[in-house]
Amino acid sequence: MRNGFRFIGLAAVAALSLTVLAAQDAIVLKRIAKVGDVEKYRMKAEAQVEGGAAVFTGVITEKITKVADDGQYTMESTTTDNAVSFNGKDIPGGAAGAADVATITCKASGEVVSVVTDRADPNIYRMANLQALQFPSTPIKLGDSWDVTIKKDDRGSVDAKGTFKLEAKEKIGDYDCYRIRGSIKETAGDTPAAVEETFWVSAKDGTIVKSQGSFSNAPFPGANKPLDARVEVNRIG
Repeated sequence: MRNGFRFIGLAAVAALSLTVLAAQDAIVLKRIAKVGDVEKYRMKAEAQVEGGAAVFTGVITEKITKVADDGQYTMESTTTDNAVSFNGKDIPGGAAGAADVATITCKASGEVVSVVTDRADPNIYRMANLQALQFPSTPIKLGDSWDVTIKKDDRGSVDAKGTFKLEAKEKIGDYDCYRIRGSIKETAGDTPAAVEETFWVSAKDGTIVKSQGSFSNAPFPGANKPLDARVEVNRIG
């Protein structure tokens, strides 16, 4: 009987150890923003258009201007050094008319709250929703997935559904990152857009370090029609 109690005790200790390990493995994903934080990215988009291949490049600078008590944050996003090439040849002034400055507000989860620009184009919200990485509302572990839903509104958002998966922990340059793969598909409209994208986000503060996405029927603001495109973003500062 004494040995029986001993083994029962060992089993309880083992179960407790597993519970503690499970709790330690839990990962909380969210954007931790501070006023004054600045991130800089180099963006490259490649799209097939009538007559050949177009490449758009630019530098995006994001500065946090406001953070609410619940983690919601507002940033000023400025795009500079715009350039366009077509079939390998640079087009002078090809990026003219692009929205250079936008004020973007997001929840700590990454959900887009508002986008304010000088351009009145409903596709701005469609693209913002497609590109947004939305974190789960509860702690997760490597290998876990979560779903997101985007609702139609009068600003231009279209009904869409998406799924994300926390795949691995990796090193990108000096950053310890989580690799997250996601897909979002619009579920309404004559030409629904979709994206398959992989993000590498900082394990420290949830900022994006790198992203690679393949878009179909992408509603790029200012474009004459939806485009299929590959977009890559890399942090440079």
